[in-house]
Amino acid sequence: MITEYALMEWSAGNISKTRELFSEGSKLPQRLSHPPLLDAWSRFEAQQGDTELARELDRKYNEVLNKPRGKRPQESETLSIDGTGSKDGKDVAQDDGRLLSEEF
Repeated sequence: MITEYALMEWSAGNISKTRELFSEGSKLPQRLSHPPLLDAWSRFEAQQGDTELARELDRKYNEVLNKPRGKRPQESETLSIDGTGSKDGKDVAQDDGRLLSEEF
């Protein structure tokens, strides 16, 4: 949501508020980084003439995109988009990132 707010301020020409919002949004731990925020901030700084910062933000953006995002499903484990599926033939559900297994 902060990315959208920063983009709104950017389009309104509020340069200092835009920088403030991008900066605040980037303070999350790297595992929670929001790549679109870094991408938008990079484009903003390039437009403002700070190419060095824009390059640094591009590097961080690519770093976030290329890092592993936690455990990937094994071949015998599938999850559907709604967080339910099966693992080793047992029905499972996903709750807050944890795999919960129940036999029916």
